[in-house]
Amino acid sequence: MTTLNNPGIVAAEVTRLKSWRPSNDSGEVPASLPRLLQSAGQAADAAKARLLAVPGDPFLFADWERVLFLHFLIAPEVLRPHVPKPFELELYEGKGCISIVALTMRNFQPCHFDLLALPFRCLQQQRFLNFRTYVRGNGESGAFFLHGLLSQPLGLPAPSNLFSLPYTFANSKYDHFPKSGMIRGNVSDGKGQFAYRASISEGKCQPADAGSLAEFAMERYSGFFYRKDRAYVFRAWHPVWLQQAVEARIERDDLITTRFPWWKEARFAGANFAPGFERVELGKAHQLPEKPPTPGGHRVLSRLFEMP
Repeated sequence: MTTLNNPGIVAAEVTRLKSWRPSNDSGEVPASLPRLLQSAGQAADAAKARLLAVPGDPFLFADWERVLFLHFLIAPEVLRPHVPKPFELELYEGKGCISIVALTMRNFQPCHFDLLALPFRCLQQQRFLNFRTYVRGNGESGAFFLHGLLSQPLGLPAPSNLFSLPYTFANSKYDHFPKSGMIRGNVSDGKGQFAYRASISEGKCQPADAGSLAEFAMERYSGFFYRKDRAYVFRAWHPVWLQQAVEARIERDDLITTRFPWWKEARFAGANFAPGFERVELGKAHQLPEKPPTPGGHRVLSRLFEMP
């Protein structure tokens, strides 16, 4: 099997993809990546080519630090009504999967001059708790963001759900220091809290096992969200996740159950900690077409952006 771990192969394939240009500068990309990418089994390499194929992407670098993934399984018939119709729910061993991901983002830097990227330079850090499931949209697999909770920018009060985006500003505290043997966090929005604790041993971080729940949930490089009856995709690139399993316990979850009552039916299935990456490459958010692409067709994308 041909792989794309070779940077030269990736670069050549990206060059081929980028040789195509939309006539209206809409940011379209080919409807399907080349067979070489599809058969390689290298999600990170395929994501790199997909990200770079869109004019203007990536537009922002950011460090992702000390990331905790908490995974839950739920009956698909319970989860599916909460996933908009443009998306097809992806299942893990017949179950819907939901992950709560806690990470800190730092060192925001524009990849090139872009007015949309400049405000991020004012942020020293951003703590993010995202609530997501896994879907396929327009032929592309990724994480669908049901909701996100962001720390207050610059420590100042800020309105939530601007532009109908699925996020809320919240007070958050993460103590993700594996050397202490304990990871803990607390996020509160004034109406409820989400609190967790995890024990971690000194161990080597490595890629998730093939076919594992960790691989299913973590190796995602495209994110989707829904805004005003329209579907959007944003893409990111970083190397394959290096992680280790941890023993975790949820201490409070009323922050989630008040917003998603059906969450009470989810079953905790495991947790993983990852040190994270420097200079993750982030793309803007682009509107997905209303209809799936036909063979030889193109994806029409916009120039909006949401954080991963």
